[in-house]
Amino acid sequence: MKKFIVIMGEKLFTSLYKNKRPILIGYMVLMLALIGYLLLQSFITNKIEHALKFNLGKEIEVDYNDLTVNLLLKSVSINKVKLKFIDSTSKDDVISIGKIEINNVSYSALFSTGDFDIGEVILENTNSLIYKKRDSTKNKFNWKNYAFEKSIKIELLEIRNANLLAQAVLNDSVLYQVETIELNIKNLRLDRNTLTSQIPFNCDSYKLSTGNVFVALNPFDNINIEGLTIDNNAFIKGFSLKTKYSKEQLQHKIHVERDFIDLQIPEIDLGNFNFKGLENKFQLKASFVLLKKLDLEIYRNKLMPDEMSIKQLFGKKIKQISIPIEFPVVKIKNGLIRYSELVSEQTKPGEIIFTNLNSEILNISNKSLEPIVFKNEAKLMGVSPIAVDWSFYTENGAELFKASGIIKNFE
Repeated sequence: MKKFIVIMGEKLFTSLYKNKRPILIGYMVLMLALIGYLLLQSFITNKIEHALKFNLGKEIEVDYNDLTVNLLLKSVSINKVKLKFIDSTSKDDVISIGKIEINNVSYSALFSTGDFDIGEVILENTNSLIYKKRDSTKNKFNWKNYAFEKSIKIELLEIRNANLLAQAVLNDSVLYQVETIELNIKNLRLDRNTLTSQIPFNCDSYKLSTGNVFVALNPFDNINIEGLTIDNNAFIKGFSLKTKYSKEQLQHKIHVERDFIDLQIPEIDLGNFNFKGLENKFQLKASFVLLKKLDLEIYRNKLMPDEMSIKQLFGKKIKQISIPIEFPVVKIKNGLIRYSELVSEQTKPGEIIFTNLNSEILNISNKSLEPIVFKNEAKLMGVSPIAVDWSFYTENGAELFKASGIIKNFE
């Protein structure tokens, strides 16, 4: 009886084992897959952390709160990233990014060549603080010196709600500021070759919009823009170039004559705008520019000592601009210009007014040999029609200027 039970027990165990064998193998495979997934995820996480810590070089310090890798979704998320660009001779530039999302990462490219082939990158709430010397045109951090051996390809790069602030090194005064930057770049490509160019990447297309833009043009005048949009064409809303002091205050800040300027242009359209030239160098190019309802006020105190420096003609100033510019046609539509001078303390400033101003400016370029031509029509003091043409051109190496005009019904 006991032997029978043992034999029956052995058969029962054998039967149960055979029936459960696929399930046990499945559990084992699942456990091995889970362990492999966790190990691989840990490996990739460590690889990214190592790249952030060491591969960016000694000139960049990186800090962040947490890093999440999801292998199944091929995504990486990093929160509260802070990049500090170390400069032993000046203050450190700092870029803070609220969140970085990286989606659809190609593992095959990453493991086979070390290159990054990414479907989407999203940067949210970026704040950049840059310190510059007012007289310096060079960046403190030079990408050309960076030993970048791999390539990066991103199908879609989105920058959401970014802000940029540049301050002077000496006194922290604001040199320029851009608020609420929204940028969309398709098929961005970056490698060791592109990093040697002024524009360190290639792309198929881009869209850019901003909120307020501020530029300290010089110690006396500032530029403000309410908004900027670039998408093949460019549109500038609420452009203002204005002396930061009042007319009276300005006289206590200067020692020789200087114009008080207040230029307001509600809308500026630039057709087929392009800032990228040959060999990834910067340029400014548009098929046409339209300035709508330009309003310009100029005031000069002639009681101040004369400013005796030699003034360069407009044509020569254009040719001296460091980057290529090309604006074949610039039009001013329905503009207003007011010019006033104070010549005596006992009288009010005399004023000349041009209303209904319509202008066409041809060949604004520092590459073309064609003369820059101005064709202007307006009403002097709001009454008398006036047409004035002038041109800037080069002849035998000399910069020349020619003007002619007609005025009617002037009394």
